[in-house]
Amino acid sequence: MNRICASFTLGLALMATAAIGADARSVFLGGPTLLSQQGTDLPMPAPLSPVPEIQYSGPVGQLPVVTTADATLFPCVKVRSPRNIAPCAVPIIVQVPDPCTPRDRCGCAPRPCVNVEICVPACGCPKVCVTRHGNKTRYDYGKYAVNIISVNGKIVVDYDD
Repeated sequence: MNRICASFTLGLALMATAAIGADARSVFLGGPTLLSQQGTDLPMPAPLSPVPEIQYSGPVGQLPVVTTADATLFPCVKVRSPRNIAPCAVPIIVQVPDPCTPRDRCGCAPRPCVNVEICVPACGCPKVCVTRHGNKTRYDYGKYAVNIISVNGKIVVDYDD
């Protein structure tokens, strides 16, 4: 507590000393100052290029489904507990990290993704949980859930009820 009080008092004394010793014109704490008013010749940053927004025109309560004709599915997929698939489930295609590509430790480059087909309940939006490294994804629909694990050159799709 004594350190906090001492550092606060020291900081306050330093600010008071700087304010007293400075010229009255430069201590003005009013609104923002433009760079052109300061007289510096700093270059202005280039404007950012506009990022195109992807528009989803489907129903609001459903997941976006990959509808392109060239959606090639990953060949090495293992399905666990297919008897736990929800009744009247619809197949959708989701993207998960490529298990054949090693993870970049510095996180500089994004990992490529592969397409996987899973069967999910037709109603409701899922609660999607992704682990920190992105290897595990869970689509939780309440009573039913789908776990997708991407590791060691294969993808495991596990259905829970």
